[in-house]
Amino acid sequence: MLSARFVQLARDAGALSVLPLALATRSRRLFAGELARAFSLLDEVSAVNEATGAILAPYVGLAHLSFRGREAEVTPLIDAARRELVRRGDGQGLRFIHWVTAVLYNGLGRYEEALAAAQQAGEIHTPRGGATGDWWS
Repeated sequence: MLSARFVQLARDAGALSVLPLALATRSRRLFAGELARAFSLLDEVSAVNEATGAILAPYVGLAHLSFRGREAEVTPLIDAARRELVRRGDGQGLRFIHWVTAVLYNGLGRYEEALAAAQQAGEIHTPRGGATGDWWS
């Protein structure tokens, strides 16, 4: 898998500035049902960012918290990211924010709110490929 190779190359080279992006890319294992592995990778992203003082897309951990249903932790982060993305006009990032909100509410059994968030995500139109730096698209 390309994402596994990306992580390995970053680790082998000691490229701490690239490693968080490689790990975040690999964390897409969420979609393969490999939740424990994906969460482990996202934890490592946080650890590398903390050690280096870097910040990779502040919403990298939002999917992690949303999938775990950690509403109290993720809601302020979602709100802050949403404000920043609206300010920047980053439609692709805003779509991601609506998506993680839908995931959160769906997992909490708040289906009407999940549907509303998913519909908002679907209403955002961005150029193919999204904004520079989006790790999820």
